[in-house]
Amino acid sequence: MIKFISTFIILFFVSQTCISQTTTTINFEWSNDSLNGVFFEKTAMHIPIHFENDTNTYYFQLDTGSDQTFLYDFDSLHMNLPLNLLIENEFKSDIGLLKTVKLNTKNCYLEDGRLHIGTLGADFFINKIIEIDFPRQQIKFLQSYDSTSFQIKKMKLSYGRPVIQIERQNKTYDFMFDTGSSLFELWTTKSLWNKFREKSANVDEFPISSWGTINSTYRSALNRSISVGFCNSIKITHVWYNSNKKFTQGFRTLNIDGIIGNKPFLNQILLIDFESKKIGVKQCT
Repeated sequence: MIKFISTFIILFFVSQTCISQTTTTINFEWSNDSLNGVFFEKTAMHIPIHFENDTNTYYFQLDTGSDQTFLYDFDSLHMNLPLNLLIENEFKSDIGLLKTVKLNTKNCYLEDGRLHIGTLGADFFINKIIEIDFPRQQIKFLQSYDSTSFQIKKMKLSYGRPVIQIERQNKTYDFMFDTGSSLFELWTTKSLWNKFREKSANVDEFPISSWGTINSTYRSALNRSISVGFCNSIKITHVWYNSNKKFTQGFRTLNIDGIIGNKPFLNQILLIDFESKKIGVKQCT
């Protein structure tokens, strides 16, 4: 059963400028997972973070599908950690001030010697500019950038979370860019799934836990007429939907048609300008 999943699913389901200047560069780590015996690579991104006056390295899942930054619960195995992690909700770190909320539905955990203690949500990126270099596994926090180096479009926000437009037959659809849902690539409602999928392709069914019950999730090959708005050559291979109607209700509340994960951009350098509400890629190949 899948372990790494967007907090969005857990909770709610929840002008040309000067040449680029980088304030901070962070190397992130990928994790892999499996679903019903099928192995999936690069399902979640984890960022190492250091707090002020603390020599430990902590890992946060990068989750633009969450509108908040969360600290997981600390179980008895980790009670020897600094007291401030247990009682405080603001932390000075090497990437800036983290304002956190406790997430009681998930415990911190150790994996490959790394202590994972939370998720870094979209609220942290308000008025920030980031560049995600997927091939080099780097995230850069920029002060400015050369807009001629990117293919850029205006970006919508859904409660602070970035939205990418998908185009099909001269119609556009809004999909939240959710770095915590890489497994699903493109995830939408049943009606749009039927419209987007290749009718002659096989349909794969997977069980997934949500809201305390096991629901069926369906995957099928995507019709070739689908494209990402700011770069037509970015390919999406599969589209998913979940039988739990709460997801459809959640999409409607957030005014989106679904979510899109990291997979379509794994060969790209993605720019997200939360400050000016723009999004694009550096290399559209």
